[in-house]
Amino acid sequence: MITIRRCVNVLLAPCVLVVCATAQMTTGSITGTVRDPAGAVVPGARVEAANLATGLRLEGRCNDAGIYLINFVNPGRYQFAVEAPGFRRYIRTPVVVETGITVSLDVVLEIGESAESITVTAEPPLLQADRSSLNQVVENRTVADMPLASRRVGQLMRLLANVNMQGENMTAGWVDFTLGGGRGRQQNWQIDGAAMQAVPMFTAAVDANPPVEAIEEIKVEVNAYSAEYGRSTGGFIAMTTKSGTNQVRGALYHYLRNDAMDARRFFAPAVAPRKYNVFGGSVGGPVIRDRTHYFFSYEGTRYTDGATRTMSVPTPQEIQGDFSASAGSPIDPLSRTPFPNKRIPAARLDPIGSRLATLYPAPNVSGAVSGGNNYRLNTANRLTANSFIGRLDHSISSTDRLTARILQYRGRTTRGSVTPVPSADPSGGIDVTNTLNLTPGWFHNFSATTFNEVRVGILSRWQEQPRPDDSGIAGQLGLRGVDPAGMPRVTVTGLSSLGLSNQGRLIRPVRSFHVSEALTWFRGKHTVKFGGEWRRSSITDAQFGSKSGAFGFNDVATSRGFGLAALLLGWANTATVRTGDASPFMHYGAWYIQDDWKATPKLTLNFGLRWDLDTPWREAKNRRSGFNPIPINPVSGTPGIMTFAGIDGEGPYAHAFDYNNYGPRFGFAWRPFGVNTVFRGGYGLIYGGIYDGSFGRVFSIGYGDDRTLASPNNGLTPAILLRDGMPVIPQAPLGPGFGAVKVGEPIIVGPEMALPDQRNPYAHHANFNIQRQLPQGFMVELGYLTNLGHKVAGRNVSINEIRPELRGNVADQRLRPFPQYGNVTMRSPNWGNSSYHALSTKAQKRFSRGMNLLATYTWSKFIDDVEAVTEGAGAPGDGQQSYYARHLDKALSGSDQRHRLTTSLVYELPVGKGKPLGFRSGALDRILGGWNLGTILELRSGLPYGVIESSNRMNAFSSGSQRSNIVGEVKLPSGRSRAEFTRAWFNTAAFAFPGNGMIGNAGRAVGVGPGYANIDASLFKQVQLGENRLLQLRGEFFNLLNRPNFDNPNTSRGAAAFGQISDTVNDGRFIQVGLRLVF
Repeated sequence: MITIRRCVNVLLAPCVLVVCATAQMTTGSITGTVRDPAGAVVPGARVEAANLATGLRLEGRCNDAGIYLINFVNPGRYQFAVEAPGFRRYIRTPVVVETGITVSLDVVLEIGESAESITVTAEPPLLQADRSSLNQVVENRTVADMPLASRRVGQLMRLLANVNMQGENMTAGWVDFTLGGGRGRQQNWQIDGAAMQAVPMFTAAVDANPPVEAIEEIKVEVNAYSAEYGRSTGGFIAMTTKSGTNQVRGALYHYLRNDAMDARRFFAPAVAPRKYNVFGGSVGGPVIRDRTHYFFSYEGTRYTDGATRTMSVPTPQEIQGDFSASAGSPIDPLSRTPFPNKRIPAARLDPIGSRLATLYPAPNVSGAVSGGNNYRLNTANRLTANSFIGRLDHSISSTDRLTARILQYRGRTTRGSVTPVPSADPSGGIDVTNTLNLTPGWFHNFSATTFNEVRVGILSRWQEQPRPDDSGIAGQLGLRGVDPAGMPRVTVTGLSSLGLSNQGRLIRPVRSFHVSEALTWFRGKHTVKFGGEWRRSSITDAQFGSKSGAFGFNDVATSRGFGLAALLLGWANTATVRTGDASPFMHYGAWYIQDDWKATPKLTLNFGLRWDLDTPWREAKNRRSGFNPIPINPVSGTPGIMTFAGIDGEGPYAHAFDYNNYGPRFGFAWRPFGVNTVFRGGYGLIYGGIYDGSFGRVFSIGYGDDRTLASPNNGLTPAILLRDGMPVIPQAPLGPGFGAVKVGEPIIVGPEMALPDQRNPYAHHANFNIQRQLPQGFMVELGYLTNLGHKVAGRNVSINEIRPELRGNVADQRLRPFPQYGNVTMRSPNWGNSSYHALSTKAQKRFSRGMNLLATYTWSKFIDDVEAVTEGAGAPGDGQQSYYARHLDKALSGSDQRHRLTTSLVYELPVGKGKPLGFRSGALDRILGGWNLGTILELRSGLPYGVIESSNRMNAFSSGSQRSNIVGEVKLPSGRSRAEFTRAWFNTAAFAFPGNGMIGNAGRAVGVGPGYANIDASLFKQVQLGENRLLQLRGEFFNLLNRPNFDNPNTSRGAAAFGQISDTVNDGRFIQVGLRLVF
């Protein structure tokens, strides 16, 4: 039996130490070679770095090769000094150390008395002459002065090269993006060296999202990173919080905006309500000068965020069963003939279904057809949140330092409703979140050549979704067999859904414990790092999501486009009640070794090896079900049985272990033409986390109320009639026959499973780039990178699909491979592949002479054959069309953006006292001086889209959508007006129904949606109030030009809005004003 003890033994076998993948991610280092005027090395030279703000002094000595290393250097500005007998003391200031970056600083000493000194004031170049990985540091000035709508660090990701943006939530402050060809929401986020996420079993969320006011720097690793970093094929993001200094420094601030300063969103009927207040403060200073420093930050958010909601709803006549104004005619599912006069007789209307239909709001968009985005209303989402950060740093001695940081976030979001009955709104509800993140750390220098770091990370996140209301809709409707206190979930083909997917109370506490330790050994020309980590994550998942029932109504029995008729008849093709709770947990461990070898003064070689292990999840009380497709079921006599942990020899784990995750690294940095040009290249085999964010809930069927009824012919006959209620099924004993029925009987259960040989996804990273240092502190970079992904996780898929040769005009449950069950859902199988190739350029200037600049351009192509969890329905292809036709799914990724240009600038206008354009008049200086400008320009190509059928007629019980056939030219001529392309982005006549039982020939991606262009700007004035106080007046302008950036079109053929664009991905222009007092 596989045990945790065995896992630990495997972890410890290659390396006695238990060490961390985050060894130097939150600190930097300074290294170089010390030589005399003749070029000979100077062994034993003493080096020192003194922090200009805290007074902390870090020392080191040159080894026999004349090479020194000062490790674990906190980000900041330092005075660097070198001294040796017989030479003048060398001083360089300032030396800027950034998060996770090694500053290469070679020194040539001058002969003379040690009491004499030579001082160099130029900053070291931005070149990375010791490392081959692609990365970017976002420095403090950029973090502080960029216009950020939500004041959260995730928004800064759009400044970087090789980032493909997906979406943004201004209220929550999160963004969806891919990094360097990885998957969305699969980046590895850390803060102060500790994980910001639990091991993502069932969520890809970042569990700690601090405000920018508390952040010193952000470092992003993109491609072929060192063996220190792992568990993500799509990027590594590290944030470092601020620390105190020898002076008491702080700030008070308040940012606000409201709808009086907003422009109307393009499709909105009016300016949406908005009230935004972010306020707080921070303070840091000494407890003991030069030794102990504190920092504390608080931020409060009170946010009413206007949102324009669009729905597809029926007309009042249709709700009464009158379809006389509709094209086509609904069919009577009993006689298979059209209803007379396109009207459903009143006697045939289901009392529950017809009452559910009345919960739709009435159309309010003139000119829109029924079901065609014909209802639009402004609403508001409300967020109340508070976050706290506290940090303490203490220097015990020149060899020992301690640090500790605590972060807490508490938030409550209430989403507004646009339906007459609030609980009928599919996007309403309440979210409550309480996050605690604690990180202590210890740095110890055993000697001038051996350094050690220990960190512990504790993460706790409590997530709750209280019941949206207790109005008892299900009870009022008379719906039997379900919890009467809630609102049923109703999905209707061609219309928007009704009701929340979670009707009851969701309670989901997430806990993670993270231990790490790192040892660096510096000898000769080699810097060797040994490392690894161990993490345990658990979720207590108490879900009552469909206590009041979830019912689906397609148009198979009532004719294409008439899903509403099925609802009015109570003709449900699927019916589900599902509740339960589970406590899954898993472990993650890793070890690595990294050797950075200064082979010559101009060439550094990087070698590394990393090993990762994700244990399969298991349930704390062994409440795990699964599926085995091989044994004969004792009930049906056909293959396939459900399995249960601890029964009939079934083990506790969801799938097999994957012990084969060895990832080598190689890289070089070469300076053949001197110190101002470096050629860099690298390769890395990188392993990611074993579970994608779409993995979903644990497989616990049999341990709660699980009733999943499905039509035996895809809706031609119903799973249930609403008037009859949801059948109550007696709980059968757990075992091979559980949930199965005899062939031909109504289905009651749909098993779930993992891919039996689930493996960690991995990617081959490679890059080559050239960096060149230019005058005035500018650096330019040109590079190529690739990310070739394998075992990529996709969306959930049912393996209980009728084979292509057996399909016909009608879906027949008896033809399924496992006819005794409904869908057999394989959760997030890792069987996909992806490829990303990119050419990128970057120009950067660290803040000096009044300006900071970061400009990037990326030209890329992203292809995959599985859809990621962050891609929306139909963008592209809405999942896997057929389990038996996976080879047809290779296409442009839903995250592909061919071109992307970004520019971020912070500029101190050269006007005022001490500036090139100064004033003798104090009054003029107070008015015209002290102005600063910050801008973000972002231009990017559109995202791919795919076209699907509004009703799946493959008659295969497939879990994805049926794609259309392409019969003409998809693209319409360019140069059309805005009104024309929003009515028809593509040629809708180019698509046709592929036929019953047929797979459509359209690929996952058949076109590209609208591009994106946006400018955000900030203008702020700084007023000096005495020697130590500064008042900052800020104005921030988002979507400065009030340009609508359109969303992808409706891609459901058969929908009334097919081909139309009905929303934008950005708001109209809005203005934020702020006040900051810095002391």
